Amino acid sequence: MTLTVRIDTVGTVRLGPRPSARPFHSSLALAGGTLCVDPFAPDAPPYAEVDDLGEAAGWVEGVYGALALDAAREALAGAREGSVSRQDPVDATVRSAVVAWAPGPRHTAVARLATTRWLGAWSPERLDPALLDLETGGLLWDLDALVPDALPQARACLDGSAGRLSALAGRLRRRSPEPVSDGLVAEAVMDSVLAAACLLDGRPHHARLLELAREEIGLRESGQRMAWSEETVLAAFRTESAGRGGARLGSVDWEQVPANILNAAEHTVRWATAPGPDGSRVLQVEVEAASRAVRAGGLGFRAYHPDLPLPVAFGRLAGPAEPGGTTLHGEAVLSPAADALDAADIVVDVFDASMVSRPRLGRAAVRAAHERRAVRRLTALRRHWAARDGDALREWAQAAARTAQSLDEDADATGGGPDPLGTRMWTLVLAAADTALSLGAPPARLPERAAAVRETARAANREGDAGDLYVPRLRDATWRPTVAEWLTVRPDFGLTTT
Repeated sequence: MTLTVRIDTVGTVRLGPRPSARPFHSSLALAGGTLCVDPFAPDAPPYAEVDDLGEAAGWVEGVYGALALDAAREALAGAREGSVSRQDPVDATVRSAVVAWAPGPRHTAVARLATTRWLGAWSPERLDPALLDLETGGLLWDLDALVPDALPQARACLDGSAGRLSALAGRLRRRSPEPVSDGLVAEAVMDSVLAAACLLDGRPHHARLLELAREEIGLRESGQRMAWSEETVLAAFRTESAGRGGARLGSVDWEQVPANILNAAEHTVRWATAPGPDGSRVLQVEVEAASRAVRAGGLGFRAYHPDLPLPVAFGRLAGPAEPGGTTLHGEAVLSPAADALDAADIVVDVFDASMVSRPRLGRAAVRAAHERRAVRRLTALRRHWAARDGDALREWAQAAARTAQSLDEDADATGGGPDPLGTRMWTLVLAAADTALSLGAPPARLPERAAAVRETARAANREGDAGDLYVPRLRDATWRPTVAEWLTVRPDFGLTTT
């Protein structure tokens, strides 16, 4: 596989294939530029835009390797001398170079940091924020030379998760050398222990973390590691809400609310119409929050009818009616303009006042649903891989193929050409099917389209940047489950809740 380095008319250096729109990339602001990692393929070459190559040279070499840095320097020097290799009117490229993709020594840590942050923002499964901070802190400490203000950020993350880190590391240590986890996950925990021992002097739990760090250093110097296990552990599956009574069901558009505020499952919005005062009709809305701690301040809802350009109802959401509940509720009078229209066609859009934007309706709402489904598929894939469950990966590949087909059909209906999200789903289907087979599962039953995508991907790899056609390698270290994900498939470990 190759990596393309491009220089545009203003001297910006671009490395790797341009990412698709969010939620399909995770950005890191680094010295002299920005790096974007695709969480659907963290092992693939990331995309970078570099404004100051001299300032960014350290992380460009660390992530992409010395060959890519040399190619960028040569291409930039050539562009400054006025030498134009080709002019691309789309991205204003005036000079480019192609090198073999050979990840640098910091690529894995950078990709994992970006993925961990992405999971914290987008995962529809409630991952423990203290455990995400635990891992983020260790990764930031490791990337001190590349990420601006890495150590203060790492200290803040680890300070809040020090108690969980100490308890988890202690349990891992007591079970060693028995098979306790994917060895790389155990190593991630101990990396965070080393970081906390360096950064949390004088804070609670520091003495115990320092003791654990000294033991870990001794083990690493002797060449020992936590035992590796490929054992199958059944994943914990979440049953989505099915709605109650005759209420109509809807879903929250993730672009309208901050992460981890409302329940990210499908069909967590319920509404119905009821008689109101003076012959009016009232829209009653219920929305499931992510936890009992969620406050309703700033949350509201809008109701639209496809035959009308403006909302037919607009209201605020209030907190749960019962102590300890998670159901937010609101009520608003429907506009008289909707009286003659079928209430079954109403669409309810839930939003947060801090990030309110135009609701996605019609075909745009279908696209929003596809995005949510793709993220759910990805997080489920990561869970099955964390469990090393070959049969579950095989079933996932077959189910995800249906999702990919629906995306293809939607793209055909709009006439916009291949959907990058659909292509990415097909490559994940191939990756999961191949990995399931390697774990001893029977071959997955896939449609002919999967074989066609595989051949196209192979040709793209031979010719240059594969981009969305890159087939991920789940066994790559960048796909290692986070500590938070690992504990969702190891409920027997006893640290999944606080």
